[in-house]
Amino acid sequence: MSYLLAIETSGKFGSVAIAPRDTDSLASISSVDLPRVSGSAQSLAQCILQVTKNCSLSLDALGCIALVNGPGSFTGLRVGVATAKSLAYGLGVPVIGLDTLEVIHLQAEATTSFSQQTHTIGHVHALLDAYRGQVFVKSKDRQGRYSETRVLDISEFLDCCRRKDSNPASHAMVGPGAGRLRSFIDRELDAGDLRDWIATVSWFGDQEFDPHAIYVASLGLKSWARGEQIEPFALLPNYFRGSAAEEKAKAV
Repeated sequence: MSYLLAIETSGKFGSVAIAPRDTDSLASISSVDLPRVSGSAQSLAQCILQVTKNCSLSLDALGCIALVNGPGSFTGLRVGVATAKSLAYGLGVPVIGLDTLEVIHLQAEATTSFSQQTHTIGHVHALLDAYRGQVFVKSKDRQGRYSETRVLDISEFLDCCRRKDSNPASHAMVGPGAGRLRSFIDRELDAGDLRDWIATVSWFGDQEFDPHAIYVASLGLKSWARGEQIEPFALLPNYFRGSAAEEKAKAV
């Protein structure tokens, strides 16, 4: 049997997972969380070996590697991509790069607190903090259609939400960027109709919605079944924008 290795290093809390190729059950996916006291560069390789050991497998059992390649932490994405490419090249297996925000959508849909409210929600916005008063966002509508992943000023994002549907109860904010967005609103926005509007939006921003390798594996298996894997050296981080230094240099 062939297995998929999943890597998640886009944010603060990294993880790895292994899933049999023919599974459609989250329960059959084994995972290991990276230690929170060290960076992914120091612990990722060790955790990959640990999760394979936990499954009584060798690395030779891997048939594909899936990972989030953006958006997210510049350093975390580079570490994940470099590790996946090196391992995949050495093993002679393909890789799959996944959108971090699509993983967050899948993860939210699998949680009880979110699924209990889906009948009232028409627009789900997966969010990551892009700093500088911005968010990375990927939205999903009632018909299950995704928008493109974008980086938007927070005020621009909120205006887009209101244009889509003026009823705030139909909007849900999920992911690690949701808490950051709520804090920004409370701190920065003047009182008024926008604050009244945002008060009845559904918020799902605790650690339960940080992207996890179990859901990277679940989404990666679907992509693998559709033949969407690529050669290792075709994989690149997708930052969705330049670093602060790069953008400052362009402005000069």
